[in-house]
Amino acid sequence: MNSIFSLLHPRADPYVNIIVHATQRFELRQIHFISIVEHDYKDEGGDRRAAAIAGATQDLLERLAAGNYLNHEQTEAISHEGAAVYQRCLDRLRFVKISSLGVRWADLGDTLKSFAKGSTALFDVTALKKNLLVDAVALILPQAHTDVWTFELLKAPTYGVDDLVHNLIEDRDYKYRRLTDSPHVKSARRRMLSASLTMRTLGVITAAVAIPVVIVQIFWPNSWLQATIAGVGSATSIAGWFFFMNHER
Repeated sequence: MNSIFSLLHPRADPYVNIIVHATQRFELRQIHFISIVEHDYKDEGGDRRAAAIAGATQDLLERLAAGNYLNHEQTEAISHEGAAVYQRCLDRLRFVKISSLGVRWADLGDTLKSFAKGSTALFDVTALKKNLLVDAVALILPQAHTDVWTFELLKAPTYGVDDLVHNLIEDRDYKYRRLTDSPHVKSARRRMLSASLTMRTLGVITAAVAIPVVIVQIFWPNSWLQATIAGVGSATSIAGWFFFMNHER
């Protein structure tokens, strides 16, 4: 995977779990922390919020690598084996470009599309607010070479050190779930991609028909060639749009 995109939550703990697991499993080249500025919250400060959480995540990783976890103003020690998990993650992150940005809700589609363009992208929605989850997934699915993931605890949360990944066993305590593996999501994605490809194909056909029609109209008006080309063009356009409307149904 080239990129991981985390859609933001105020606590750093979920991002530590996501990043530790993802850097173990995927060959990441970039990590982007994205804060969505909702239309109902004009003063949310997306760039500052995203940068603050990216910084808090880095700080927490460094504390854990040093063997300490700060919980409600109290420092808890973690084992050497646990600390080593986070140190290995920090070592891998030295080769990963990390950035943060705020995105207005109205611009979210264009932003996600630009990130997905030209690379394999992993979008993590673990910490995304529920009221934005449908929007984000609906915008991600039509993009080729993208997957949507979430870090799911399979045990009751304690909201402390016991919820961190070094204390968890995959498939027993947590699962890093690819939401795009769902049969319903796969079906929806196929329909979206099919509709997109159909529109592009119709555009190409329309251009291919229009160009010779214009040329004939200019150089051979009122000829049998003009009549033939016009008839073929009309028939092709009608057949194409009929196929599209039938395909949509």
